Amino acid sequence: MGKLENNLIFFISFLFTITFAATNLALPGVAQLENVSNIVDKTSEQSEETFQTLKPFFFLFNTELPAFNVTEFPPDDFSLKILEVNQNDNVTVYFYNMEAPTGDRHSFTINAPYDVNLDLGQGKNGSVSFVAKESGIFRYYCEYHEPTMSGQLVVMPKG
Repeated sequence: MGKLENNLIFFISFLFTITFAATNLALPGVAQLENVSNIVDKTSEQSEETFQTLKPFFFLFNTELPAFNVTEFPPDDFSLKILEVNQNDNVTVYFYNMEAPTGDRHSFTINAPYDVNLDLGQGKNGSVSFVAKESGIFRYYCEYHEPTMSGQLVVMPKG
């Protein structure tokens, strides 16, 4: 791995450690570690209001499909294929373009009703936030690397 990738992985690990140690939140899609001597049944403690106030966020990276025939389709892909949230959640996606300076641009794009388009140059990162008002399954994709670089935003209905 390159120096930039190692630094980024260290930074994200450090960020997760600080965030989870300070807030003790459980996030979907992220493995949680607990001290065995302090395990308690948290199901009875969590109310519906608490569950609905958690704000989901996702770290998304561009990756490459190994041993892929690049003559027909680009080898690029997203690190996560499904982002699952609840209706009315405030969603934040942190997107990292891991390409070298001579590499490609990438975008995180969702059409209507969300109209999201985060377009990043090589080695850049950014974030986008929106409220998941409409329930359903919505396709997200990179406008430069279809059809391989795509995934689904799944918005679960209230109730």
